[in-house]
This record gives sequence, structure tokens and C-alpha cells, in this order.
Amino acid sequence: MDTKAGTTRFPNARYVISDRAWDFWSDPERQGSFPEGWRGMIQGTQAAFKLIADRTTRIKPGAEIVSGIATVESRGHTPGHMSVHLASSGEQALVTRDAVTNGLISFAYPEWQPGYDGEMDQAVVTRRRLLDQAATDRVLLLGYHLPFPGAGSVARDGAAYRWVPEHWTSEAAISFERALWPESRAERTFVSLRARDSRSELNGEFVLSAGVNTPTPLKLSITG
Repeated sequence: MDTKAGTTRFPNARYVISDRAWDFWSDPERQGSFPEGWRGMIQGTQAAFKLIADRTTRIKPGAEIVSGIATVESRGHTPGHMSVHLASSGEQALVTRDAVTNGLISFAYPEWQPGYDGEMDQAVVTRRRLLDQAATDRVLLLGYHLPFPGAGSVARDGAAYRWVPEHWTSEAAISFERALWPESRAERTFVSLRARDSRSELNGEFVLSAGVNTPTPLKLSITG
């Protein structure tokens, strides 16, 4: 949404938010309780809330939004922070949102307290609970702060955890387009390599000849 213009990108959308989060960010006195560097966030959030107030449903953590999509209480990063549990056809996934923010530190050192967590002690409790749940139930964990593809599983590693990313199995294409070099006066090599899954037998090193605008050959190493 564009709070400066007073417009939303998706005018027909409806919004679901934790009632505690709504109350926290809507508090007119909130501005004075935050460090100065964060106050712009409060202004932006309150402006956004005004735009969507009549299309927002406020819920308590744990409520189901629609069949198969339920919220999970995960406060700590912010008051009212919620994660999302997905279930379909016997499969499950847990979307942690801002409760898990690093593919190494959040798992190996869940007790560490990032400075951007508003309630640091509670954030540690929440992080451990979510990671333990994912490891125990063997559910797919999704996190938009995690490295591509942002989906994987959680393995126990002593008293901590380890992130095990999913293998990216959809078709992946690596192409060096002719547009990379000028159509005229360029001596070039066009290479298109296609790897379908982790069983690919594409291995080796490929060196692309330089064009007039690429004085240094481009070296590409692929292991399947």
C-alpha cells in the first residue's frame, strides 16, 4: 500500500491481524515509547491501518483463518506476532515469519537475542518452541528470511538445531542469452544448460569466450 498517496495496491483484499498487534501499533502514545530511529515505522504502520481498518478482521493467535490455514502464537519479535500453520492432504508446513531470521544463528544459537526483537527473552522462548515443533512433527518449515529456497526441515543438533534446506527440484535453467553481447562484431559462445533435479549428471567446467564488451572469459562450474 502507498500510505503517502492514501491508496492500496490490492483494493479488494481483506486483512487478518492479531488483535494484540493491532492494539499495540494503533496506540497513539506508542510514538513516545520507541527509540527515535524506529518512530517512522510507527507512523507508517498507523497510516496503513487507517487505510485497511474497514477490511480487517482482528483475531486471537491460534484462530483458523480458513480451513487448512491457522495462526500460531509467536510473540517476541513484536507483541502479537503470529506464525502460520498450513495443512493439506496430510502434509503440514509452518511459516515462522520473523520468529526465525537466520539460517545459521537462529538454529545453532536460538538463545541469542537479535537487537531487532522487541521482547528478546520471549523471542527466545518462541523460537525454541517453533523449532522444536518443526523437528518433532517433521513439518516443512518456511521462512522468508532464510536462504533460497526458504523451505526445509529442522534437525536436532545436541541442545540446538540445524537447518536442512529442501533440494530445489523444479526445472532450473541456466542460460546465457545472446543479448548478453552485441549482435555485431561479437565472437561469443552460447551455452544453455538445463538441470531437472538433484540427480542431474551435469558436471564440469565451462568457459565462455569473451565478446567485445567482455574482455575476461566467464567461467562457470556446475556440479550435479
